[in-house]
Amino acid sequence: MGAVRRPSLPPIPPFQVSARTELGSSAVPIPLPSGFSGTLTPGNRIVKQVSAAMVVGNANPVATMAPNAVPLLFLTVTPGTNVQLGAGTSFVFTLPSEYVVAGTRYYVAAYDPGNPTAGWTLGYTTPAAITGDTLTMTSRISRFLAAGIAYNFALYATYGSPQPPSQQQYTMVGQLVQRYTYAYPTGSPKPPIQSSATVTESFLIGKAKLPPSIGHGSAFRVHVTEADAGALQTSVKSTDAYLTASGGFEGLLGTVSFEFAPWATTYAQTTNTVYPVPLAIAPSPATAGKTWSNSPAATVVQSFSGGQSYQRTIAADGSYSETGSIPLPSGTPQAVAITECSNGQGVYGYGFDTGEPAYSFAAPTSSPSVIPVSTTAPDQSLSPCVAPRPRPAYTHVPAWFPSPPPGGSPLYAESDASTTATAPKTCGRIAGKAALLISRNTWRLDTIVGYAERTLTRTYLVAGGVGCVVMRDDMNVYYDWLGDVKPRPYLTLSGAPIATVTTSEFLVGLPSPKGAQIIPSSVAEGAQRQFTARIDRLRTKLILHGGLR
Repeated sequence: MGAVRRPSLPPIPPFQVSARTELGSSAVPIPLPSGFSGTLTPGNRIVKQVSAAMVVGNANPVATMAPNAVPLLFLTVTPGTNVQLGAGTSFVFTLPSEYVVAGTRYYVAAYDPGNPTAGWTLGYTTPAAITGDTLTMTSRISRFLAAGIAYNFALYATYGSPQPPSQQQYTMVGQLVQRYTYAYPTGSPKPPIQSSATVTESFLIGKAKLPPSIGHGSAFRVHVTEADAGALQTSVKSTDAYLTASGGFEGLLGTVSFEFAPWATTYAQTTNTVYPVPLAIAPSPATAGKTWSNSPAATVVQSFSGGQSYQRTIAADGSYSETGSIPLPSGTPQAVAITECSNGQGVYGYGFDTGEPAYSFAAPTSSPSVIPVSTTAPDQSLSPCVAPRPRPAYTHVPAWFPSPPPGGSPLYAESDASTTATAPKTCGRIAGKAALLISRNTWRLDTIVGYAERTLTRTYLVAGGVGCVVMRDDMNVYYDWLGDVKPRPYLTLSGAPIATVTTSEFLVGLPSPKGAQIIPSSVAEGAQRQFTARIDRLRTKLILHGGLR
């Protein structure tokens, strides 16, 4: 293989300059050292000016670029509120003449911290039109910038022609509401009873290489960046959903989700979910009159920036095993070792209170039905699923397990359907209109962590695309492992839930300037996977110190 051909340009002396600016419908100056100048002009009209911080230097703030690219300077933009830089956003730079070399091509690359696996998008702009020492480039695609997150751009030179982005971008907006109800005493400060946020989700859709955690080859990828603007802060999350089509259905191979600021802001969190059999998510083509379901079989790996991670391997009947460790704000990681057996018995071991190495739960027994609970260390030579176990060395818990819906296992049930329906009020401008409804209703029981959960997602399709997506999750919690009440864990005494968390969200697709609905159905699946990742993080809270706080 021959040597990589790179433009020969003199090095720019090290520098870093910064400024605050107001992004609007006109050109704004880019802060640069003496001898350089530049402007940025958004490609779409920003109705309300958006305050943003700009930092420019010649040190690469993120991943390295392609070997044939010679970066000249890096621009970091951190907006104060959510903003979209539309396609046609203009970058103009005037450089000292020694940096404008005949035969060299100049571009602006873009880097999205919410999509780190994509690296630098080298073909973000058209090649520069060169007039004297002035370079003018325009973006080929829109770029969503979430409040408080630093997005990176780079002016670079190359002899090549980088591949233009093949991804299409769409946007949905809506509202998120999460309600907590507690039936047991909670310490001070009390956890929030209700929180709400305005949700903006930006979707990038196109072919992409599968990450090693999911498989080999390529698939259709929906990348979602979500910004939740609450009363006190804006949080940002992202999800990549990898889709395929076979057997008359769109299928989901797996997802990769990332959260910038989870419950403990010290730790970023990545969740990888892989399905051994692709989930059937919607008929392809989308038609009414179909019913189907999926098994819960999956491998879920959650990794934290502190170096800890844990893995949950779920079987087709909903039973699972989970091992690993989770970082805690106190500094000492919490070990996780959980086994959920298909008959409802199992072990929750390690990581709660010193001297309590494990809790063993037996299947319900006797009349009235109760669950024997033991703190005796389990016999490591026996499977936690071997019956009978355990001896009731700790307590008995009323059998709280709700009856599963028909058609599933005791731990999991699902029913999916495509029907015709009338769009509800939350669907904005398509409310009251006839639509194709894609619904997914799942029920999950975890007898060891101690919760029962029902999730309903509904997508309303009209001519030309997605009208809206409506999602709701109800989680009834029966055990509080490391919350506010001693003795720990606090277990249900009556068989009724000790806490309930209800999460509801709706999203409405933004129409094109001509009013047509242009959002493809795969966007809806990306939105649902983002919602699923949110609920999976809520489950993680149940096994963390502090519980649902």
